[in-house]
Amino acid sequence: MTKLENVFMLKSYYTSILISEVTCNFDVLYEQNYQSRLIGFPHIWITFGNINQLIQYNFYIPINALFLNANYDNQSRAIMLKYLYKFNKRFEGYMFHDVGTWTSGTPFQWNEFIVTRNRSNFLKEPLTVSYVVTNVKLYKNLEDYRNTFIDSWSKVSNQCFKFISDLYNITHKQLFRPDWSVASIQDSKVPGMYGDVVRGEADSCGTSTFTPKERHVYFRYIYFPLKELGRSAYFQAPPLAYYSNLFFLPFEKTVWMTFGMLVILCCIASKIAFDYEQKLTDNLIQNEDDAIISPSWWDVILMQIAVICQMDMYYQPKNLSGKMAAFIILILSTFLFTAFSARIVLLLQSHTDDIKNMDDLVSAKYVIVLQDTPFNKFFVMVPSFRSNERLRKGFAEETLKKTPGNSYYLSTTEGLKLVRDTYTAFQGEHSSAHYVIGKTFSPAQTCALRTVEPFFKQDVTYLCCNRNTSYYEHFLVGFKRLIDAGIQSRERKRGFIPKPACRGGGSTYVRVGVVECYFAYLAFGIGICLALTFFCLELGTSYYLKHRKFEIIKVRPHDDKF
Repeated sequence: MTKLENVFMLKSYYTSILISEVTCNFDVLYEQNYQSRLIGFPHIWITFGNINQLIQYNFYIPINALFLNANYDNQSRAIMLKYLYKFNKRFEGYMFHDVGTWTSGTPFQWNEFIVTRNRSNFLKEPLTVSYVVTNVKLYKNLEDYRNTFIDSWSKVSNQCFKFISDLYNITHKQLFRPDWSVASIQDSKVPGMYGDVVRGEADSCGTSTFTPKERHVYFRYIYFPLKELGRSAYFQAPPLAYYSNLFFLPFEKTVWMTFGMLVILCCIASKIAFDYEQKLTDNLIQNEDDAIISPSWWDVILMQIAVICQMDMYYQPKNLSGKMAAFIILILSTFLFTAFSARIVLLLQSHTDDIKNMDDLVSAKYVIVLQDTPFNKFFVMVPSFRSNERLRKGFAEETLKKTPGNSYYLSTTEGLKLVRDTYTAFQGEHSSAHYVIGKTFSPAQTCALRTVEPFFKQDVTYLCCNRNTSYYEHFLVGFKRLIDAGIQSRERKRGFIPKPACRGGGSTYVRVGVVECYFAYLAFGIGICLALTFFCLELGTSYYLKHRKFEIIKVRPHDDKF
C-alpha cells in the first residue's frame, strides 16, 4: 500500500496495486475486487498473459482505471504494455493505449500517461445529464439565451455541458425532472434529479445543489456554476420618516453643535452691542420720554429665533458692532436654511436602511411569502443547518400550519406584485425576480427595493455526480478549463439577469404626510402646553396677589425711627 496525493481533491488516498496472471482464475478475482470497488482510480492493476483472453472476458474496465497488461508480442519479440478501458458498460470491446515496450538488450521505454489527457476522446459516447425544470417554457429556450429568467441554474449548466461535450467528443443526452427529489433520493419510483444520478440513469446533475454531509454517501461534487446561492428576500423599504426624525438628519451633530455655538456667540455680541448703544444714547438724550429701552436677554434670544426662522427683527442695532453681529447671524441663517430645505426634500424621498436581516423584517411586521418551488417547500418544513432555525421554525409552525392551502407559496410575478403594492417580503431566486422587477417596477419603486438574506444561508452550490462514477476526473479537468478560459463567467453573465439599477428615483414627487411632519406637530404641541402652563401660573399669581390682604403702615416723615 502506497500513499498518493490526489491533485483534484487535495486529499490523501491509498492505492492498491494488484498483480495477477490472466489464466489463473482471473474472472473470479476481478469480480470480487469489482464488488469491493478496487477497479477504478486510484487503484492499479498489472496483468500478465495473452490480451485476447481479457477481451474474451469482456469485463467492464472504467475509463479512469489504471488497468495495465503486459503481453509478449511474437512479431516484435518485445513485451508490450497496454492500458485497457471502456467508456461505459454498453461499450463493445476495449480501447487500448500503448504506454511502454521492453526488449532484450534495450532500455525500458515508457510513455507519459495522464488519464484526463490521453483518454479525452469519447468517440461520441452518450453523456446523460439530469436537469431540474420547474417551468415547461424552458424546453423551448434551453439552447438559446431567450427567457433567461426561467430556471437559470439549469440553463447555464446546460450551456457548460455543451462545451464539455465538444471538449471530450461526447454526445450530450438530457433528462428533465420536475424537482430534485430531496426527500427520497433512493426511491426508484420517485422521478427526480438525485434519483437519476444515484440509480445510474444519469452521469451527472445538471442543476446545482447544496452539499450537506449526509449526501456525500451518494454524490461527489465537481463544479460551481454560481458564486452563491442566488436567493434573497425582497421588500419595499419604508420611508425614512418611519424610523428617523427628518428634521435632525440634514446635518451631522457637529454641524448642529457649531451652529448652536455661533448663535450663542451672536446672541452675546448682540446683547453687548445693545447695552453699549443704550449707554451712548442715555448720555445724548435729555428727555426721558425719548429714551430707547435696551432689549433684555429674552428679547435678544427671540430676535435670534426670528432671524433663524426668516422673520423680521423688532430691535435693530444702530452701532457698527451690533450691525456686524446681526449681519453674521442673517448670512448664517440664510445659507443654513437653504441647505436644510434642499436636504429635507431629498430625505422625504428616501427610504430607511435599518432593516438589515430577517429578524428586522419579522419585527417590522412584514408578511413573508415564498417562491413556489420544490426547494422552498422542502427546506422550510425540514430542519437544516443551512437555515436560520428559529425563524424557519416560527414561520413553518406559526404561519404555514395555521393557514390552509398554499397561499404563502406564490409565483414570482404574484409575489413581487405584493412587494410592490403592500408591505410584503418575497423570498425568491435572483434571476426571475430581477426580470419581473425590471418589467413591472417604476424607477421610484426600484430605488425603494431592498434585499436581505433569506431563511436559508447564502452558500456555494455545486453540480454533482455519482459517488462511483468513472468520469469524475474528466469533469474536474473539463470544468476547470471552462473557468480558465472565461466561459463560465461569460455564461453566467448571459444566463442571469442582474438587478435593475436605481435611476431617477429622486425626481419623483413625494407627498408629505403626518408621519413626516410629526416633529413639527410635536414642537407645536409642546409650545401650546408650555404656553397654557405659564398662562395658568400667571393667572393664579394674579388672582393670589389681587385677593391678598396687605397691611398698610403709615410712616411719619420726622419719626426718629426712620
